[in-house]
Amino acid sequence: MHAFSLRPVIRRAFLLCDIQGFTVAEAAAILGISPAAVTARLERARREMNVLLAVQQDNLTHGAESMMCPQ
Repeated sequence: MHAFSLRPVIRRAFLLCDIQGFTVAEAAAILGISPAAVTARLERARREMNVLLAVQQDNLTHGAESMMCPQ
Protein backbone atom coordinates (compact mmCIF):
# COMPACT_ATOMS: atom_id res chain seq x y z
CA MET A 1 0.00 0.00 0.00
CA HIS A 2 1.36 3.37 -0.89
CA ALA A 3 0.23 6.89 -1.67
CA PHE A 4 0.01 6.09 -5.38
CA SER A 5 -3.14 4.10 -4.62
CA LEU A 6 -4.86 7.43 -4.02
CA ARG A 7 -6.66 9.29 -6.80
CA PRO A 8 -4.29 11.84 -8.39
CA VAL A 9 -6.36 14.88 -7.42
CA ILE A 10 -6.05 14.10 -3.70
CA ARG A 11 -2.65 12.40 -3.91
CA ARG A 12 -0.92 15.66 -4.87
CA ALA A 13 -2.14 17.46 -1.74
CA PHE A 14 -1.25 14.46 0.43
CA LEU A 15 2.27 14.18 -0.96
CA LEU A 16 2.96 17.90 -0.71
CA CYS A 17 1.71 18.33 2.86
CA ASP A 18 2.07 14.99 4.62
CA ILE A 19 5.13 13.61 2.86
CA GLN A 20 7.12 16.64 1.72
CA GLY A 21 6.17 18.91 4.62
CA PHE A 22 4.68 21.88 2.79
CA THR A 23 2.10 23.93 4.65
CA VAL A 24 -1.49 24.03 3.43
CA ALA A 25 -0.90 27.58 2.15
CA GLU A 26 2.24 26.52 0.28
CA ALA A 27 0.50 23.51 -1.25
CA ALA A 28 -2.41 25.71 -2.29
CA ALA A 29 -0.04 28.07 -4.10
CA ILE A 30 1.75 25.16 -5.81
CA LEU A 31 -1.50 23.51 -6.88
CA GLY A 32 -3.24 26.76 -7.78
CA ILE A 33 -6.22 26.08 -5.52
CA SER A 34 -7.54 27.56 -2.29
CA PRO A 35 -6.22 26.48 1.11
CA ALA A 36 -9.74 25.21 1.91
CA ALA A 37 -9.59 22.93 -1.15
CA VAL A 38 -6.20 21.60 -0.03
CA THR A 39 -7.59 20.90 3.43
CA ALA A 40 -10.59 19.07 1.97
CA ARG A 41 -8.34 16.99 -0.27
CA LEU A 42 -6.05 16.17 2.65
CA GLU A 43 -9.02 14.98 4.72
CA ARG A 44 -10.16 12.73 1.88
CA ALA A 45 -6.66 11.41 1.28
CA ARG A 46 -6.12 10.64 4.96
CA ARG A 47 -9.49 8.85 5.19
CA GLU A 48 -8.68 6.76 2.11
CA MET A 49 -5.19 5.97 3.42
CA ASN A 50 -6.67 4.87 6.76
CA VAL A 51 -9.08 2.52 4.98
CA LEU A 52 -6.37 1.12 2.71
CA LEU A 53 -3.99 0.61 5.62
CA ALA A 54 -6.70 -1.08 7.70
CA VAL A 55 -7.43 -3.49 4.86
CA GLN A 56 -3.73 -4.21 4.46
CA GLN A 57 -3.33 -4.77 8.21
CA ASP A 58 -6.34 -7.08 8.21
CA ASN A 59 -4.90 -9.05 5.31
CA LEU A 60 -1.54 -9.35 7.04
CA THR A 61 -3.13 -10.41 10.32
CA HIS A 62 -5.36 -13.04 8.74
CA GLY A 63 -2.52 -14.26 6.56
CA ALA A 64 -0.30 -14.76 9.60
CA GLU A 65 -3.10 -16.50 11.49
CA SER A 66 -3.73 -18.94 8.65
CA MET A 67 -0.05 -19.88 8.57
CA MET A 68 0.04 -20.42 12.33
CA CYS A 69 -3.25 -22.30 12.71
CA PRO A 70 -3.71 -24.86 9.95
CA GLN A 71 -7.32 -25.92 9.49
